[in-house]
Amino acid sequence: MEQQIAYELAVGGVDPQAGLALFIKHDLGQTPDSSRAVIFLQRYMRVAFIAKDFERTAEILKRLESSSIVKGLTSVNIVGLLTHAKLAIVRNDYDAASDFVEQASDSNKEDFFLAYEILIRPLETLLAYKTKDYKEADKLIQRNIKWLRSRRISLLASSWIYFFQIIEALVNYEMTGEPIRQSLLNNYDEKFKPESPDYYILLETELAPFKINAQK
Repeated sequence: MEQQIAYELAVGGVDPQAGLALFIKHDLGQTPDSSRAVIFLQRYMRVAFIAKDFERTAEILKRLESSSIVKGLTSVNIVGLLTHAKLAIVRNDYDAASDFVEQASDSNKEDFFLAYEILIRPLETLLAYKTKDYKEADKLIQRNIKWLRSRRISLLASSWIYFFQIIEALVNYEMTGEPIRQSLLNNYDEKFKPESPDYYILLETELAPFKINAQK
């Protein structure tokens, strides 16, 4: 029960540091030798990332991948690859991040799971923007918004569309100088952040100037 509370504190964006502290309390050096331990380590790893303890995130990921049998499971492998990618992005190592995302995408094509595809596509789009390939970023934005709608993933079910829209606004700003609409920033903060705080972190630096201006 306490671990579930800790996870909800972090993932919901209420108090990531408090959530991480509770996971640290229950960290007994678990290794991925049971399904229960794997779930614990995956949640612990995500909470550490949301709390911006990237060194701890990497350590937990290494522990999770210590078992070749567990690493061979598609679900665990993709979660690990996406975590590697997010860690590389916060280090501004976009080449490494792209390699990890490509591996995750290839793995998901072999054994397709919609929940992982929803996590892979935003990183592909984000990396196009981060590497200043704005033409590719715009193409991926339009493709992925259409894809979300084709899968009947509406704003009532998911706020991922705001992630693509905020990248679209950032690309537009770089190309034309047009500032990001305050209503979009509000939706991104209020609706997307609570759903995907780990992805929210990946654009904090780029969005910080717009939030400072909005406060003036």
